[in-house]
Amino acid sequence: MCRSLFEKHKLLFSFILTAKLKESERKVNPAYYEFMISILPGLENPIEMDNPAEEWMPNQTWNKFCELSLID
Repeated sequence: MCRSLFEKHKLLFSFILTAKLKESERKVNPAYYEFMISILPGLENPIEMDNPAEEWMPNQTWNKFCELSLID
């Protein structure tokens, strides 16, 4: 399979494969998985906490993680 994928797609394929395996083992909440693969950017930070890793993590990604922390 890896020979038929472009290099830039291999990491995404690995993530999806791993997530689906963990979901089938009931080790991943489907709501978390759906949240992470959604294409909506994190425009606002709901908990108003500063991004501790601005040098390598974009603020939109940090905002999505902050939104994820509010999911039950």
